[in-house]
Amino acid sequence: MSKTRAKDFIDLGNRLYTAKEPLDQLNQDIAEQIYPPRADFTTTLNLGDEHAADLNDSFPMLLHRELADSMSAMLRPKGKAWFKCTTLDEDVDADVDNARFLEYIGTTMRRKLYDARSKFIRATKEGDRDYCAFGMCVISVEEAPKRNHLYLRSHHLRDCAWLENDIGEIDHLHRKEMYTARKMKLAFGEKNLHQTIKTACEKEPNKEFAVRIVVMPADEYDYTGGDGKGGKKLPFKICYIDIDNCKILREGGLPDFPYVVPRWQTLSGSQYAFSPAAMTSLPDARMAQMMAHILLEAGEKAVDPPIMATEEAVREVNIAAGAISWLDQKYDERFGEAMRPLKIEGDFRTGFALRQDLRELLSRAFFIDRLKLPEATKEMTAYEVSQRIEEHVRNLLPLFEPIEIEYNTRLLDKTFSVLRNMGVFDWGMMPEGLQDADITWAFESPLQEAQSRLLAQKGEETLSKVFAAKQSGFIKVDPVHGDKIVKDIVRGINGPSTWRKSAEEEEAEAEQFEMMEKMKATLAGAAQEIGTAGQVAEQVGKGASALREGGLLPQLPPPEGGGQPGQPGQQLAPAAPQQGAPAPAQVGY
Repeated sequence: MSKTRAKDFIDLGNRLYTAKEPLDQLNQDIAEQIYPPRADFTTTLNLGDEHAADLNDSFPMLLHRELADSMSAMLRPKGKAWFKCTTLDEDVDADVDNARFLEYIGTTMRRKLYDARSKFIRATKEGDRDYCAFGMCVISVEEAPKRNHLYLRSHHLRDCAWLENDIGEIDHLHRKEMYTARKMKLAFGEKNLHQTIKTACEKEPNKEFAVRIVVMPADEYDYTGGDGKGGKKLPFKICYIDIDNCKILREGGLPDFPYVVPRWQTLSGSQYAFSPAAMTSLPDARMAQMMAHILLEAGEKAVDPPIMATEEAVREVNIAAGAISWLDQKYDERFGEAMRPLKIEGDFRTGFALRQDLRELLSRAFFIDRLKLPEATKEMTAYEVSQRIEEHVRNLLPLFEPIEIEYNTRLLDKTFSVLRNMGVFDWGMMPEGLQDADITWAFESPLQEAQSRLLAQKGEETLSKVFAAKQSGFIKVDPVHGDKIVKDIVRGINGPSTWRKSAEEEEAEAEQFEMMEKMKATLAGAAQEIGTAGQVAEQVGKGASALREGGLLPQLPPPEGGGQPGQPGQQLAPAAPQQGAPAPAQVGY
């Protein structure tokens, strides 16, 4: 049964590779023009071969390199948080507790991806170049053998063939790989090897053997004739097959499909894609090589012109430095020069103009003219700047939108799945608001940055207009939610979630503010009461003085030793009553 299944898988893979041969030939032609190091789809490149030996102009290669480098520089800059975790629900993301957990997920993934052991940068660099040249690439996201870090690899498109499922997702892939005999022994164990490989391990441990790696859904794997034991536990199956000996070396289950296969532009009915940049530039790239050859040849003729000589007069023409060309002594130069340069009149300006036109077309084909943000001048108004940014966003959509959706999103989804299976995340920190939410990714690209800049600019303009209207007295009540606009602006600039206050923190601060306001009101009331009491005491004092002056109250005696009556520290005594007047009652004031 095992040999039958191995043969079925080998036959299926061979049919896929045979059907892909015309595409490999097209990719070979593309690589020879714009990506020579990858021109080994139908031929073999040996170490030390000069990849671009047949080319005369390097401009198409430079454009391909610039576009590929721009993908990582603009969409995956290492020194910037180029992605963030999101639920695509504004209300859920706006909650600070949810935002902090989502930020924790993004920070953890970024740390794992940029671990030097993961090979993330190397794999994506190779993938970017394949993606720009051929419109697709294959990257595997796996656990390291010791399960202590990620491991990413880019695979040659020549070695891969795949199938789509009913919803257009790639979930079945065959891949060729060469293993040495010693590597097979270490990877699969000696007991699982064919006798020829065991013998090679002893005599020729570095001899290479073809291995086919097949990954497919578990249901499809069981359908091929297996007994199905253990096949339903995990959704995918992986199988390593010794091609030469038609023997399964190892098979097992996988929790997720391990490959990311970004595709730039696809056509209905085909599981493969192509690069619109490369396909558009291919005829111009060929013409650029022809034009470069013509200009080089014309320049050589201008600098080192061909020599015209008279056959009867010149024995042998030698135009090397310091050389001598011997003439027949009987020849009379009155009939004309025996040797003279052949003048070829040509207009180099026409050739250079044609080459410049070709280069402009090539730059447009590789989107180079759309990568730079339009520069704003001092004379431009804010509206003109916003219009330029909107135009820049529209120009970048055909380039960045498929890369973000098909490439970066799938790469992060696969990374998240692998890290989750490795138990990297602490799910005990997840707030209740994210329990049933689906997690996806938002990107900090020039496209998103331009859109955020437009949103922030509109928010600031709205607030300034409302403030001016209130200052002018045209409105009494704010027609907008100013606090929501400010919060959206703060979120739009993508500051850390720790800068923002949670709902509990806002409520606590509101309660504290209300308490402080109450304390201020209480203190103000007490101060008012004290002031009122002082005013009453002052009025009472003034009234008592008036009563004394009117004779209704006795006059205060002068203090002992002089001084004014009623000074502090002196005993006050009532005056003696006048004759015939009733004795006044004792007044306690």
